[in-house]
Amino acid sequence: MPNESVSVLLSPFWESVDEQWVGGTLVVLSGLMFFSQTLSIARIKSWRMYLGSLMFLILAGLTTVPIADASSPRELQRWLMTPQTLGTLTVFQILWVCIAVFLSVKEEVYGKKKGALYWLRIFLIRFISILPSPIFLLFLIWIEQNLLMNSINVKPQTIGIIVAGVCCVLLTLCTVIMILTLTEYQRLGLHLLLGCLLVTACILLPCLTEKLNWDSNANIAQNRNEILILYSSGIILILIGFFYRKRKNKILVESN
Repeated sequence: MPNESVSVLLSPFWESVDEQWVGGTLVVLSGLMFFSQTLSIARIKSWRMYLGSLMFLILAGLTTVPIADASSPRELQRWLMTPQTLGTLTVFQILWVCIAVFLSVKEEVYGKKKGALYWLRIFLIRFISILPSPIFLLFLIWIEQNLLMNSINVKPQTIGIIVAGVCCVLLTLCTVIMILTLTEYQRLGLHLLLGCLLVTACILLPCLTEKLNWDSNANIAQNRNEILILYSSGIILILIGFFYRKRKNKILVESN
């Protein structure tokens, strides 16, 4: 690997103002994808999914090390900043979220729990849910690159094992905390909210390489009323859904 001085705590994406949004968004997205994976395990409460996630994290940590050792963070940065890469990454991430979050919730709430087709769909959904997402794999490569550059006489395999071990510990802690602190409906609602945030962020990801036009502040000020109406409508819809659920439960209790 080329010898470049890069701090572990400072991403090369943040070296310029124009690129910090892409780097910061990728870091946040990787964390949200990891959190979505822990939510899937906490919702299903499956030992098979948990052990499978640990296995895939260990494999991801070991298989990304050769890629990290063969390139530098700056080369990874230049590759990620191309519109083709960001567009392809966006498509794969949206598909991953739709299957692992929205289709998973749909099958859990509305799916008919019988037949071979149903169990095949459940198997595929849970299998994709425990696979590390593409953005998270890129994040692992970036972490391993920085650790390799700041380590002396350390084998790449050792770095991969350390990164995978830390990810496994975080996965275990987050899963246990969500199982112990959140109810079933809270985990379900949080996962849906997280899925909406992920899809929105993924859609905006290819646009982050464009230069920001600060003259657009005037247009934002002119459209303030429309923005206020949009956010107010969203809040009203959330409140209606919350109180409708409460009211529906109350009616069912009184009827019984």
